[in-house]
Amino acid sequence: MPYEGKYQEILNTDARIYGGSGTVNQGVCETIETEWDGKPYAIDMVSAPLSVCIFSYTPYTPEEKAQIEKKRAEELRKAKEAEERRLAKEEAESIAQEAAEAKRMAKLAAEEAKKRAREAEEMLKKAQEAEVRLQKILEAQEKEAAGKEAASKKEAAVKKAPVKRGAVKKEAAGDDTAKDEPAEKKSAGKAAAGKTTAEKAPAEKKDTGKKAVRKTSVKKK
Repeated sequence: MPYEGKYQEILNTDARIYGGSGTVNQGVCETIETEWDGKPYAIDMVSAPLSVCIFSYTPYTPEEKAQIEKKRAEELRKAKEAEERRLAKEEAESIAQEAAEAKRMAKLAAEEAKKRAREAEEMLKKAQEAEVRLQKILEAQEKEAAGKEAASKKEAAVKKAPVKRGAVKKEAAGDDTAKDEPAEKKSAGKAAAGKTTAEKAPAEKKDTGKKAVRKTSVKKK
């Protein structure tokens, strides 16, 4: 519609008096601030197929225009409030969804944290057990090394220990005595034989002298 105001149908070819179906616009059609077909205003109307509608135009009076402005302002306010409520509702739903998602993620994070804590505890326990085993192995190795070192030192001390001179002399004397015993025995045997020979010799000489004396005595007779 080109002008703002009131439009009332004065002719409709689909009216029953003209043999139509009776699809007519009863009452006053007020303009709406909606652009339509290149015109700044529009009205809500009905129209039957192949029918013609004619409207009369009446502009608004100042009082009607004030009421219309007030009504429009109220509608705008309500529309604005409705839009704000819609946006607030959407925002609340979005926040609720975000909160639910955050809660879900927090729950998952808590479960993951518990799982990692259990894993960390198990790893710590395994590490402690491994440390204990390693300590035992190191102690065993240290004991073995100490034993080998002690044995090596003992062996080296035995090899490097000085021999006492008296003991050496005694051992040497003992060896010489053991070696000389047969010679001494031989010498003792020879000496004994010599004494026997010497003892026999004077006896023989004495006997020879006696025989000589006897011979001499015999001759003298």
